[in-house]
Amino acid sequence: MDLSPIVGKIDVIRRRVRSLILVDGFSRALLLAFACAVLTFLIDYFVPKVPLQVRFTLLVVSLGSVAWAIWRYVAYPLGVRITDDDIALCVEKQYPDLNDRLISAIQLSREGPQYARFNSPQLVDSLVAEALRESGNLDFSPVISGATTRKLALWTAVAAAALAGIGIWQKDAVRIWALRLVSDSVQWPKKTRIAVVSPAAREVTVAKGDDLTVEIETSGVLPKKATLYYRFSSAGEPVQRPMRAEGGGKFRFDFPKVIEPVEFWIEAGDDETETYKVAVLNPPTVEKVTLLYDYPDYTGLKDTSPTAPVEDGNIVAPVGTKVKVSAWTNLDIAQAKILVGARGEEDIRDIEVRANAQGQPRVVMAEVDVRTNTHYALWLKATNGLQTSSPVRYSIKATEDKAPEIRISEPNADKHATPQAMIPLRVATIDDFGVTELKLIIRTNAPNKPEQVVPLDAFNTESYPAKRIDTEYVFDMATLGFKEGTVVQYQVVAKDGREIPQANETKSRVFQFTIIKREDMLKRIEDMLARIREELRRIIAFQESGRADTNRLMDVLGKKDLLETMERQAVNAAGANQRRITQHLERVLREFEEIVKDMKYNKLFEGSAENKLKKPEDMLRALAVTKSPDVATLISQAASLAQGSDRFDKLAKTDTDQEEILNDLNTILALLTEYETYMEVVRHVRELLNNAIRNRDEMRKIQPK
Repeated sequence: MDLSPIVGKIDVIRRRVRSLILVDGFSRALLLAFACAVLTFLIDYFVPKVPLQVRFTLLVVSLGSVAWAIWRYVAYPLGVRITDDDIALCVEKQYPDLNDRLISAIQLSREGPQYARFNSPQLVDSLVAEALRESGNLDFSPVISGATTRKLALWTAVAAAALAGIGIWQKDAVRIWALRLVSDSVQWPKKTRIAVVSPAAREVTVAKGDDLTVEIETSGVLPKKATLYYRFSSAGEPVQRPMRAEGGGKFRFDFPKVIEPVEFWIEAGDDETETYKVAVLNPPTVEKVTLLYDYPDYTGLKDTSPTAPVEDGNIVAPVGTKVKVSAWTNLDIAQAKILVGARGEEDIRDIEVRANAQGQPRVVMAEVDVRTNTHYALWLKATNGLQTSSPVRYSIKATEDKAPEIRISEPNADKHATPQAMIPLRVATIDDFGVTELKLIIRTNAPNKPEQVVPLDAFNTESYPAKRIDTEYVFDMATLGFKEGTVVQYQVVAKDGREIPQANETKSRVFQFTIIKREDMLKRIEDMLARIREELRRIIAFQESGRADTNRLMDVLGKKDLLETMERQAVNAAGANQRRITQHLERVLREFEEIVKDMKYNKLFEGSAENKLKKPEDMLRALAVTKSPDVATLISQAASLAQGSDRFDKLAKTDTDQEEILNDLNTILALLTEYETYMEVVRHVRELLNNAIRNRDEMRKIQPK
């Protein structure tokens, strides 16, 4: 049976495939050609002084790449044979309802009569007829999608149009590029322009020994570097040096202390300047300098009298002093400037030129504010055009700026802490002229915790600079991730605003936290409380002895008016004993306050524990700060009284106050014992709860799921 209708459709698909291959392949080759053209253009246009050999190599590589693309995407695909079976299989895939009838019909009809003994002709005809019937009305065109090829062709057309438009717009640039692919006879227009700012003329004169500054500004395409070529006395090979970039296409080069004629020229980008020539002559100089000091009010120093100026150019004065500088020169001066500051970083300003006693303009006047240790120099330009070659630099020595003082009030010792602790660091930093920087350095023994530097700006009470800054920073051990066994070292570093030679820096001593378990911390505190109770018992014994001494003095001295030396010494000794008791109380108070802080900062208080410690702390503070010192004062006053009755009254009041101190001490001791019992109960309850939690967890583990 005739399959020509199906074969015709298959031929249409085959021709369409080849057309798509041609469009796709040439589109790819054209895009590659466009890319190569753009790349070679950009390299030649933006890279300065590309050699002809490089440009020619790029041309050969580009042509080779395009040739390869034509072979890979056009010649090679077109050489691949597309059979009827291939297309039939694609149709079957597009229309699954054909159920392999199309491919079977094509293959069976192709076998011919030589296989008739294997296939029934009637069956083959029936199959072919059925294939014709099923596929006769089908559209084979969806088998091959040309969407991707059309997109590629569209992009190729867009690229071609864009390049054509750019080529028309920049036809001169395209022409130069095309010619430069094979020749060096054509050059690009200069992209960089050099303008010499200093010196202002091609031929200038400078003072012998003076510095010569060369400055340029570039425009157009700004180069990244500029090179200066120079030679002295127009002899020898030129020396090349890079110029210092100062941003915005500006470059600078300094000739220090020129002592002979020099000529130079500059290259930057693709531009080059003409040759500049510099002549050298002797300069004007300073012969004498006098100073008048105007001190700030806070110093209390007397200002220098105008009739007796200091004949010295070097300035020594406190910060804030104003100094009037007068200098006599060897030549008539047309212009003068003062340069204050480090070399190369001077603050430059014009100064006054006055006539000397002979009417010659040879005296220059300037005013200097003493701010820091630095230097100043006088720049002179004579009426004959000469300038100072190498101005003498005079020193400015300010009153010494002391380094900042760091006072760490809390914690001011090495401490133990729990992983949940939040411990404040309180620092007072003092400087005579002002603190400008504060930072905290934290180091640990943990391998995964590098050194941390924490600026303390956000934790300061004052903004920089300030003469006093109070700082509070909180060590949050949980947030910082410090675990048990970690040793945390910290140090405070402060700087002031001194500039010359550098800022003063003060480092505190290195403190440390040792992170321990909560239970271990509680045990340490219990031990410290035990030591405090023991110390309180000793203080009670001392106070009882002191009260006994007071009673004995009352009995022995009575109301005696005049005391003998030994008697007066005995009274003074009683006062000294009370002062020693006060010192013991102060030490116990400090230790007790540290315990309360440690418990608070380490979050060790449970229940009403904090309130139970507040009363003994308040009572202890009253004893150490007020009651015991007052008793010592009473005894001292008693020793100095002339009237026996007055002395007896003082000693009687002392006895009463000492009794009150003893009562308070016993109350404090009882409260601490009560607190110990309370904490024992709390600890026992906590252990019971922990055991219950552990038992519950173990029961959950063994319960069947």
